[in-house]
Amino acid sequence: MDFGGLLSKEIDRKRKKAKTKKLLKRQKSITETSAVPDAPPQPQETDTDALLEINDEKLQQSLQTLDKEFDDSTLKVEKLQTLEILVKQERKEAQYLEFLNEENEVPDSIDPADAARISDPKVYRRLCLQIRKFLKVSLNGWQSNISDQFPQSVLQESKKDLVKLLYKLRSGKLQPNMVITLSTIVHDIQMEQFTKANESYMKLSIGNVAWPIGVRDVGIHARSADQKITGDNKETLANIMQNEHTRRWIIAIKRLISWWESSHKLHTSRDTT
Repeated sequence: MDFGGLLSKEIDRKRKKAKTKKLLKRQKSITETSAVPDAPPQPQETDTDALLEINDEKLQQSLQTLDKEFDDSTLKVEKLQTLEILVKQERKEAQYLEFLNEENEVPDSIDPADAARISDPKVYRRLCLQIRKFLKVSLNGWQSNISDQFPQSVLQESKKDLVKLLYKLRSGKLQPNMVITLSTIVHDIQMEQFTKANESYMKLSIGNVAWPIGVRDVGIHARSADQKITGDNKETLANIMQNEHTRRWIIAIKRLISWWESSHKLHTSRDTT
């Protein structure tokens, strides 16, 4: 029996009951205060008071189910607080496992036609999951093929830099235009078209409009692309210059492109010999 789930429902029920009592007391207090201006504030029942009504036996069974034991001297309030934390953690783990199952079920190969349907929430979600899946496969492949050109230290740095991107893909917080470009890069790599993948990477790092790197204020007039360098206009700022986290994961993407291209050349040379 899922005692954690049962107790969680019981806690929610007690909280709703406590909130109802609070609301009634507050309304009563307002009425009394209007009649007696200097009336002292009335004490309100807390969530802990409601939680204390939970049966001790059920509480102990739930704690044992969640592999948490206490001695007899531990207060019931402390047990309940610990149980709430454990239940929340259990819920998070269950949600993450559900997400991983969803991620594993999406196809590995990206359909380039999905880029035109990015406004569809289901397509956006699928592309995010496919990109995440490909990134993790790439990192695992790199881990299994450490070399002088792609050492362990660079891999570890790339893993760290990609954490922010993986989170944004999981939570659906990445800009649609970035998802389109990333999915294009992944598709180009899967098709072993590394020149196109590098071209798409340039679009990812720079943005929609190219600007000349290292060239500013030539002559007496500022260049029209100056805002993409200085960041005066956040909407047209180059992606790689938005913030430090974005810059890092964009560079990590470039490393993965280089690793895939190197691995492809190595396998091709082995096949020809």
